Amino acid sequence: MKHSNPPLALNYHGVARVSLRRDPRNLFVAPEDLQKHITKLRAWGYVFAAFGDLAEQVSEGRGVNSVSLTFDDGLLDNLTTLLPLLRAENVPATVFAVPGWFGEPHPDAPWTRIMTADEVRELAANGIEIGAHSMTHRDLSALSYEDAHGELLTSKRVLEELLQAPVSVAAYPYGHSSEETRRACRDAGFRFACAAKGLGAWTDPYALPRHGIGNGSTILSLRLKRNPRYHGLMDSRPLSLGRGAVRTWIRLMQRGG
Repeated sequence: MKHSNPPLALNYHGVARVSLRRDPRNLFVAPEDLQKHITKLRAWGYVFAAFGDLAEQVSEGRGVNSVSLTFDDGLLDNLTTLLPLLRAENVPATVFAVPGWFGEPHPDAPWTRIMTADEVRELAANGIEIGAHSMTHRDLSALSYEDAHGELLTSKRVLEELLQAPVSVAAYPYGHSSEETRRACRDAGFRFACAAKGLGAWTDPYALPRHGIGNGSTILSLRLKRNPRYHGLMDSRPLSLGRGAVRTWIRLMQRGG
């Protein structure tokens, strides 16, 4: 029977085996877990697309059965670990880079670092779509229109000069955006932008939704997140009061199985 899935964008960061104790921000997913996610998504009938391609499909009234894997910040393992995995699986993906962080230790994972400009160029040369994640990873929703516009426009120009190619997609740091942020993003020349945590809507090209996949995420949580009603359900008052318990139960069920 042919599957019919709504469009789906998933939000990862690093790809490495890191303990939850060392990774309180849930930034990393083990390579073998990512491979399981790819296998399961294919089994459910999804076809993989770079985020810009997925957004384009949706804007044209398509996007059914399409999924995009996106990776924020531009951690070094996106080149050393993620790229070989994606090439082996023949899967496209998008990395949202922060030019102001190039070559620096990650603020929440100082034992590793962000890719350098040359490493981002190498990633792009190997077919990975590069998008902008602002210039310095500030919360754009807390900035004025002018400052948000400057963060977005500068990151776009720096990346385009580096890659000698258009950069048409952006991801808001922390997934936060306001009406002014989205206007700034449009005025900076991006065609599409995405949020996180399931926020946004596929009807708004500057607030497209992505679901976060973190350290310890399970196939069950992946299954739930592909349901368009997942975010609303998890934010309803009865479930929001027990969200932590629900997520703990999901993890325990996965470990037991």
